[in-house]
Amino acid sequence: NEAVRGALESSGVSGAAVDRVYVANFAGELFNSQGHLGAALAGADRALLNKPSLRLEAACASGGLACSESVRAIRAGDDCAMAVGVEVQTTVDARTGGTYLARAADYERQGTIDDFLFPALFARRVKAYTERYPSCTVEDIAAVAAKAYANGNLNPKAHMHTRQLSLEKAKASPRFLS
Repeated sequence: NEAVRGALESSGVSGAAVDRVYVANFAGELFNSQGHLGAALAGADRALLNKPSLRLEAACASGGLACSESVRAIRAGDDCAMAVGVEVQTTVDARTGGTYLARAADYERQGTIDDFLFPALFARRVKAYTERYPSCTVEDIAAVAAKAYANGNLNPKAHMHTRQLSLEKAKASPRFLS
C-alpha cells in the first residue's frame, strides 16, 4: 500500500483518475499467504475500489508484463493505468525460498539442479554465452553486475539496496566459469 500511495502522490494522479490497475507478483501465496492482490490495492486508496484490478504473474518478467498491459490499456482507450510490482521473498529461509522460486522453472526437470535454481540457471546461460561469443569477457559480465547493484542502490526501497558490488569484486568471483 505504501508503494501505491507513494506512486499516486509523486505522480500527482489521484486514485479516482486511475482506470485500471495491474499488480505484478510471482509468489505471494507462497511467501506471504496472500493471493488475489489486485483487489488488495483498494486498501491503499479507496478510490481504487471497484476499478478493474488484477494480478499478473510471469516470474521475473511480472513487472514488465504489468507495464506492457498498462500501455495496452491506454492504447485501447483508458486514460490512466497503474502498474504495481510487489514481492516479499524474505519471509522464509533461503532454501525454502529457492524451492518456491523453482516453481517458475520446469520443477520436475530442473528443481534439483541447485538450492538456488535461478542463479544456477543464469550462470549456465552466461557460461554458454561466453563460450559462444569469446569476445564477451568476465570483465564485461562483471561490469553489468556492478552497474545493476549500483542502480539498485539508488532506490532505498530496493531489496538489496545496501549491498555494494565493486567491479573488482565482481571480476574476482566469476562462479559461472567453473
